[in-house]
Amino acid sequence: MKVKAVVFDLDGTLITFRLDIVGMKREIIHRLLKLNVAKDLLSLDKKISEMIQVSKNYLLKTGHKDLASKVLPEVFSVADEFEIKAAKISELIEDAELVLRGVRELGLKVGLLTNNGRLATNIVLEKHDIAKYFDTIVTRDESKALKPDPTGLYLILSTLNVSPEETIFVGDSIIDARAAKEVGVLFFGVKTGIHEKEDLEREDAIMVFDDLKSFLQFLKKKIRK
Repeated sequence: MKVKAVVFDLDGTLITFRLDIVGMKREIIHRLLKLNVAKDLLSLDKKISEMIQVSKNYLLKTGHKDLASKVLPEVFSVADEFEIKAAKISELIEDAELVLRGVRELGLKVGLLTNNGRLATNIVLEKHDIAKYFDTIVTRDESKALKPDPTGLYLILSTLNVSPEETIFVGDSIIDARAAKEVGVLFFGVKTGIHEKEDLEREDAIMVFDDLKSFLQFLKKKIRK
């Protein structure tokens, strides 16, 4: 395994993030209805990325190009409000800093890819003093897209000047796995967040670890071979 870079997800992988997702979705639906999106297209059961896409498509098909262009800014504005609250009470997951330091000590480049906005991400990085471990950080404000869309991961690879085959993506969720698969990056799951081992294995995770420290131990063995 010739690895040159490790990219980490943020929420559920490096930090606990108590985001009021239901409250956020309710407010997003409220804002989208104000843009004249049909009510039957929106639901608390739908992913936010899905509501964004169906809303834009609906408004474009009904001749409201100007309103379609407002969908993303409106949704991201709501997300910022809720994420900032969660960022202020976030906590580092056990051994997160130890692992980030350990990866850097192996001489690898380190990236961070998150669906959070830049405002909330900066609060988290400053609160826990971990910005120093990353060579590049891509939030939704830079990628203009949400995982599993691969745009953010492509941006990181370009900035770090590494190929997919030389890169590991570490995350806790299905959307992380799908983004990695789309790009051809090696995906390793950790059971520190929202999805179980079986969920991540179904998404072709190479391995799924119980915690971050176990991932670092594995990585050290592979790098030193």
